[in-house]
Amino acid sequence: MLLVHEAESRALTNRGKAAVDNKVDCADDYEVALIWLLSRLEHKRQAIVATRADVRVDVMLDLALECVDLVVGFAKENCSFAVGRDMDEAARQIRDFEASQVALRVRLQNNSNGNPPTDDAFQSLAKRCFSALHEGTAAYFTVFTGRFATSRAALPWVEAAASYIVDLKKLAREPLPIR
Repeated sequence: MLLVHEAESRALTNRGKAAVDNKVDCADDYEVALIWLLSRLEHKRQAIVATRADVRVDVMLDLALECVDLVVGFAKENCSFAVGRDMDEAARQIRDFEASQVALRVRLQNNSNGNPPTDDAFQSLAKRCFSALHEGTAAYFTVFTGRFATSRAALPWVEAAASYIVDLKKLAREPLPIR
């Protein structure tokens, strides 16, 4: 998704790690931290897609929770001042995701043969879960975008984030292969 030259990649990695691990103060560091966050999220999304083919719902949910932890952690560190509808919507969607993934895990544990249930209710619950992940992530991305001083400054981030959100939406439409 993101193509960066090798030397620039090392610099981005070092600055990105520092910016993600610590509160970001500089606008340039904030953008680098966002791109670093996005690269970590993309790595997790690709892993979700890979485990989807094997219908490893438990692993998919673990990876999705890691995505949530990354996004929420970034928001707490860098957007603690943010309030309003976007932040409320993001938190609501993440709560919906968390509730849905718990319900999916319960259904998985209750299934005696060890395979995910194949009924429509399970598929619907999986769609609800991954749709909430998509919507919550998109809402947090809106909050992150609001921290830029101008829309022009936010443009590189917005373009990269939009690409990720589109790919996440594909997963939300059909989280589990239909058998």
